[in-house]
Amino acid sequence: MKDKKTPEFPATSMNGGFLVYGSPAIEETEIQEVVACLRSGWLGTGPKVAQFEEDFKRYKGARCAIAVNSCTAAMHLALYLAVPLFPLYLVNEIQLNDQFIGLGNSIFYVALFVASAQLDGVTRRFGNRRTMALGIIVISIYPAILSQATGPTLYLLASIMGGAGWALAGGAVGNYVLEKTPDDSRPSYLAWYNMSLQAGILLGSLIAPALAGWWGLTIGLLFAAACRFLIGAAIWRAE
Repeated sequence: MKDKKTPEFPATSMNGGFLVYGSPAIEETEIQEVVACLRSGWLGTGPKVAQFEEDFKRYKGARCAIAVNSCTAAMHLALYLAVPLFPLYLVNEIQLNDQFIGLGNSIFYVALFVASAQLDGVTRRFGNRRTMALGIIVISIYPAILSQATGPTLYLLASIMGGAGWALAGGAVGNYVLEKTPDDSRPSYLAWYNMSLQAGILLGSLIAPALAGWWGLTIGLLFAAACRFLIGAAIWRAE
């Protein structure tokens, strides 16, 4: 039930009037929790975050739960989750030598270069957001193909898909961030974006070995592929 004491948050409409788009139910319990958090000195992470993760994990019946500061951090976590698993899989599972690993890296960057030349045309057709989403979906193919590899052939094919995907996603994400940030506060927005990026990379590097320990490298790669695909699909569908 709507609390009459709760302030409403209006948004300006096209004709200059106001549309109420939110009336949050904030009660004394929530206020006290915020005050306790501010007084504790833990403003970024700490006991409250750990408690939230434990409560969420228990509610969902999951083995683990990781809280991130934004959807941007979640996107980068999904993108970088598989990265620590790649060298382990190439060396331990399919036992590639340095020659084939180096060849795969070369193919990756050639594909990235070629796809980058098509970035302008793809962006004009789909826009920055959907180009980024398309790139992430293509990137998801890399760990999916690699998880089925038993020799160099599928690895080299995955390198082509990975390079093409990173060209689209990496090129479009920068343009999309600049497109959405106000000119007068762009440095602060970009600073937060970089913090989310580094948080995603760090968490991915920490979580990936745990996934490999629980499920093995093959399932870990498939899980990372699914995370990338779902993030890309969600961005594509977002309005």
